[in-house]
Amino acid sequence: MGLALFDDVVAAHHPEIYRYLRRLTWRANEADDLAQETFLRAYRAWQVLVPDSYLRALVDRVVAELPLKQRLAFTLRKIHDLDYEAIGESLECSPESARAHVFQALKKIRVSLNGHELPALEPMR
Repeated sequence: MGLALFDDVVAAHHPEIYRYLRRLTWRANEADDLAQETFLRAYRAWQVLVPDSYLRALVDRVVAELPLKQRLAFTLRKIHDLDYEAIGESLECSPESARAHVFQALKKIRVSLNGHELPALEPMR
């Protein structure tokens, strides 16, 4: 796994981790030290990650940024393997609307990944 990819991960997650640590410690210096230690440990583990780990993290981040109904419809369809009727009932919409939410989610995911290969998503059992 490349160092440039690790830099992307740090840039994407440092603010969130720092804010979390700042709330826990109430001290900026201590939060800085803990954030640095967090990313130092992550860097040490970076070389042993399988190549698909970063692509999977990227997909997770893209899915998390979807509008709520699209995210829920996508998750229910692609992860939990529900049919559109069940998704519509869950989201309180028609099966056609559920299908449209999944379609729009997939479209946004493909655009956001911008050429990255989408990993196979297996239904949870």
